Amino acid sequence: MLNFKDFISEKLNNDEVLDLYNHFIRILLIHENYFYKENRISKDINFRNDINKVFHKLILGKKTFTEELYNKVSEYERKLYNDSKMTPDDNFGCSLWDVCDVILEDPDTLNINRYIQDFSENNIYVDIKNPYNYDDINTTISGLDKKITTLDKCEELVDSAFEIAKEKYDDEIDIINYAIKILYKYIKEYPELSEELKQQIEDWEDMKSRF
Repeated sequence: MLNFKDFISEKLNNDEVLDLYNHFIRILLIHENYFYKENRISKDINFRNDINKVFHKLILGKKTFTEELYNKVSEYERKLYNDSKMTPDDNFGCSLWDVCDVILEDPDTLNINRYIQDFSENNIYVDIKNPYNYDDINTTISGLDKKITTLDKCEELVDSAFEIAKEKYDDEIDIINYAIKILYKYIKEYPELSEELKQQIEDWEDMKSRF
């Protein structure tokens, strides 16, 4: 049987890529409304055609990079608005960069965090007024470190549950059912990770229905 990471992160299927695509367009609309009160980029046919090619690579299992999507948004922002409010040249402190990065280079984290699903106007940030404000930089890094630590710990627990279940059972359904039981135990032990672990349980329950 595949190991856990291979098991949940094989080549994305059409529905999964469409889901990522819809998340991206929705978040782009939020950015445009915030900065310009318009939706020139997200509704532009040429832009849609260009980014379709980027997302199609996910279906083919080809490596995609944050720059491919981010630079395409930047190109059309300059072309359609003659500005770069959403996509500063230095990329520092830019929420659109983070969105492109998660969607293209680490889509499996969508299973354990809500950054993309729950993205709202409150999550928009572009820190270009003073890129050398070290207090802001330290605050940003501290926040990212905390998020990464949470994700790392959650992934560690999920991997642990799956490995324990694999040692006990051979059938895939039995493995998932037992791993879910272990995650419920972990939720009691790590209440600060309950949201992420419950999301993983939901994903596994959905995965069972596909067998």
